[in-house]
Amino acid sequence: MDLTPAVLQQIQADRQTTLILLDGYDEASPRLIQVLAFVLNDPELTVLLTSRPGITQHLHHQMDRVVENIGFSEEHIERYLD
Repeated sequence: MDLTPAVLQQIQADRQTTLILLDGYDEASPRLIQVLAFVLNDPELTVLLTSRPGITQHLHHQMDRVVENIGFSEEHIERYLD
């Protein structure tokens, strides 16, 4: 993934109405993490970041909320499917 200058400019221009979804942060390359650093450090941007547990602790001080999906029991799965 390469964030072109045009994409970065668009994000900056619409920062208060843009939702940025970053799925699989734990799989991001060091280069991608560097490119996205401005997104994660900008308090005016709304970012939804997903990752495996234990990878993003160093970012928690920058987040408004941390949510953990702990999975579903067999009973919950059955109720959902019914």
